[in-house]
Amino acid sequence: MILIAQLFMYAHDYVSAHMATELVADLRTSVYRNVMYASMPFHYSHRSGQLFSTMLQDGHRAEVYLTAVRELLTRSIMATLYGCLLLLISWRMALATFGVL
Repeated sequence: MILIAQLFMYAHDYVSAHMATELVADLRTSVYRNVMYASMPFHYSHRSGQLFSTMLQDGHRAEVYLTAVRELLTRSIMATLYGCLLLLISWRMALATFGVL
């Protein structure tokens, strides 16, 4: 049982990390494309080093945000499932655990 749970957790982590990486890569590609096709006055008023530094920092922030959201969702779902499982096993003990009694 523990082995199956660990396999599912590994698969979840792998898929989530892959999706976050792909999303950030698409975001960076889109921003890069928009900067490359911007008008000349835009490039005269903005330094290229500053633009690329901002793009990299924003991509990193998006990646950190997506990781935090993934962890929040995973932990919320797991807490809900554990609570339901505890209620199914023994509702009296579950209520005592939750501090209702």
